[in-house]
Amino acid sequence: IDLPRWIYAPGIPEDAPTFNAPELDMLMRLAAGWPRGERPDVEAARRWSIDAWLVFLGALPKQLDHADLRWLDDNFHMLASGNAEILCKYLVLASSSAYEPAYAKLREFVSTVGRMKYLKPLYKALWASESTRPLARQLFAANSGHYHPIARAGLESIMKAS
Repeated sequence: IDLPRWIYAPGIPEDAPTFNAPELDMLMRLAAGWPRGERPDVEAARRWSIDAWLVFLGALPKQLDHADLRWLDDNFHMLASGNAEILCKYLVLASSSAYEPAYAKLREFVSTVGRMKYLKPLYKALWASESTRPLARQLFAANSGHYHPIARAGLESIMKAS
């Protein structure tokens, strides 16, 4: 091994190993094709791991049509997910897209979780649009009393930014 090359030289050495990740490639391809109407096979996607769902949902466009969000929920029961990670990713998409059918679940979620890893992306998504800012204010007013002071301060900083 040419150790100085690996440690000090710029770029990736020519003899660096390469790795294939066919599942990751497939998920990224599906997410990239979403705006063109490409959808995952429903039966196959129902067998995806939690990690696969997190990658896929995270790679989708940040705003979706309401019909797209409905399709995801109708086929994969996103709003009924018992996994907080998946539910949060879906709620972020729904919040970014002003998808009102998800608001009841969003209200429930932000009133029962206190972790910044969930709250911050949700409030950021709501705060990003003038149309959903009133909901962000309402949710924060109703729930900030039971948020940890650090979480509360972090969310206040999001809502001060315009």
